[in-house]
Amino acid sequence: MDELQGQHSPGAAIDDLLAAAGHGDVDAFAAFYDLTAAMVFGLMRGALGKETDVAEQATARAYLQVWRSAPSFHPSDGPATALLLISAWRELAALRDDTRPRSPSVVHAITAASPDCSETT
Repeated sequence: MDELQGQHSPGAAIDDLLAAAGHGDVDAFAAFYDLTAAMVFGLMRGALGKETDVAEQATARAYLQVWRSAPSFHPSDGPATALLLISAWRELAALRDDTRPRSPSVVHAITAASPDCSETT
């Protein structure tokens, strides 16, 4: 992943990471999260005020939406940050309308949503 960051602008690196995540690369998604989470949490916190726990949950759900959308992401369609911000705004709208789904954690949800990561019994 250092190669991605060294060869491209930061925005291109983020796009490349999300594209790799769309092919099932969980490490690329983790790097994408690390590069963008402060921005998204800041947006959620700014919109939700002092409700830190709600902002954390909303941030997690926004990333879950991005994970689920990653397979159809292609950098030529627009930047990954746009997809991320759209997901964040959708989550804020759902919070406003109180129609958001409840989920225990983004890691659990991503693991459950990924056929490569889920346990088979």
